[in-house]
Amino acid sequence: NNKYLLIIDEINRGNISKIFGELITLIETDKRVTPNGDINFENTKIEEDQLLVTLPYTKSKFGVPSNLYILGTMNTSDRSIASIDIALRRRFIFKEIMPNVNLVPDVEVFGIELRKIFTTLNERISILLDRDHQIGHSYFMKLENSSYFDSDFKRVWYDCVMPLLNEYFYGDWEKLCALLGDFQPEGKSFIKKINNVKFANSYSCDEDETYDFVSEANIDFEEAIKNAFKNI
Repeated sequence: NNKYLLIIDEINRGNISKIFGELITLIETDKRVTPNGDINFENTKIEEDQLLVTLPYTKSKFGVPSNLYILGTMNTSDRSIASIDIALRRRFIFKEIMPNVNLVPDVEVFGIELRKIFTTLNERISILLDRDHQIGHSYFMKLENSSYFDSDFKRVWYDCVMPLLNEYFYGDWEKLCALLGDFQPEGKSFIKKINNVKFANSYSCDEDETYDFVSEANIDFEEAIKNAFKNI
């Protein structure tokens, strides 16, 4: 009478054929057998569409009980989901779980609603890249029980958000500026221009402007956040 759950995390990263093998047929809803309480299937009675197989090594009977639920997870930003076999797709219900702003704490950081920052950032990413690369809500959920929203948000920003943005838009400073705000003096923006490099000889750089991130130690984080989200 019990129900059991098997979770296969990041199922798309595995070898689907090796993970399931003969199970690819047995996991179908109409092929499942009715559990009878035994740990083997030798005495399991099957109905018309239900299916048992004989294992090649042990020669024992095997089936998939109807009270076993299989949950496979995958990340939509991982393009390997395109290789998921059609046979597997039609055996599972696919449920999309997108970032949920309601799971982000309803608090303010530096006088700005955290949920507005979260929503605005994901809207920008959706336009500049695609909807599958949005920032997840789990990064911000840890702030729910925080007593220091501003400082804890800073850690989430530098440890989780910024590395992702740098990976998504690596070297595309125009889009990074669209995400993180215009240039401001005195370390009040996340990105700076580099145009005063002195070379050892008469070398002249063809690039009119180069850019870099302002280091955490040299930035006014509060002002940089306000600059990035000043128009929301």
